[in-house]
Amino acid sequence: MRGSRRRIWLAAGALVAGGAVAAGWRASRGGGLGPDPFQDYARRFWLSHEALRRNLDRFLQIEREEPVNVAAFGAYVELYARFLMVHHEAEDEVIFPTFRRHGRLRSTDAAHLADWSSEHRQINQAGAALERAGQAARTGGRPALAEVGRVSRALSDLLQPHLAAEEQLFTAEHLSEIVPPRAIAEIDRTARRRFSRAREIPLFFAHSLNEQEQREVFGRAPWIFRKVVFPLMDRRADFPRFSSFVVSPSLAA
Repeated sequence: MRGSRRRIWLAAGALVAGGAVAAGWRASRGGGLGPDPFQDYARRFWLSHEALRRNLDRFLQIEREEPVNVAAFGAYVELYARFLMVHHEAEDEVIFPTFRRHGRLRSTDAAHLADWSSEHRQINQAGAALERAGQAARTGGRPALAEVGRVSRALSDLLQPHLAAEEQLFTAEHLSEIVPPRAIAEIDRTARRRFSRAREIPLFFAHSLNEQEQREVFGRAPWIFRKVVFPLMDRRADFPRFSSFVVSPSLAA
């Protein structure tokens, strides 16, 4: 059991970077994402962006809802901000350098990567403001929700066009042109090593997916992980307190 828990912690970085699962899981038989590494990675990358979009949309809904456990909501907003920043760190320090290292980027691709890293810094500033708003909501009660809503709207204005631009490059077809298949595995391995201590992040990602998407991402994991280890992690991290905020309160993998 302890070894299985360690495997999911080691997957955390890849999960936030592009929704990856551990390489060993994909070797097992059963359901889950298909064998094409480029289609697989493009899908996981898109899902990680969906997690960012869906939660921001949810924050704006919650601002208008009654009643709200404001302290728990504030903690969830803080977790979103950490997910956002680790996602960008993984892109800047793992994904983009790997693409550059394989030397098949067009000049326009290279320019996009540089521009996106610059945009990450600006977006992360807005993410830090959202984190502070979440911290204030934990102790400031319902009036603090207005600030969460204001900062969420400002962040969305920056984030939405940025995500759309990245997704135009991170298609399966284009990835196959700029990197060899081994680069995808290299990204996953490096990200797992780099972000292995981001323990709450894979749970945040899973709860940001619908049930079918959870099965896509986690479906190739061993049964003991899907049915025992991951639910145990969920309870220990106290994710049930976020059930009214998350996209999917349950884990369907």
